[in-house]
Amino acid sequence: MKKENLKVTVGEEKATTGTKSKKMNKQKDKMISDFDRLINEHKEYQSAYDKKVRAAIETAKEKWEDEQKERNLQIGDCLWKVIQFIILQ
Repeated sequence: MKKENLKVTVGEEKATTGTKSKKMNKQKDKMISDFDRLINEHKEYQSAYDKKVRAAIETAKEKWEDEQKERNLQIGDCLWKVIQFIILQ
């Protein structure tokens, strides 16, 4: 069986220069900078953004607390079963 050498390229950037990724990073940095400036210049936008972030954090916190309660109940059930097993032996 003869081996074939295949040339594989990914994306449009050259592996040696990385110019496409650098350009994308600059665009991303500019977008973040523009967003920060927009939020800082318009207090009503900042307020709305803060409310959404606060709501998202609260939702995540509630979900985490519910998961912890469920986990504690499961641990309690396991401990109770172990105690019953020990007593019945």
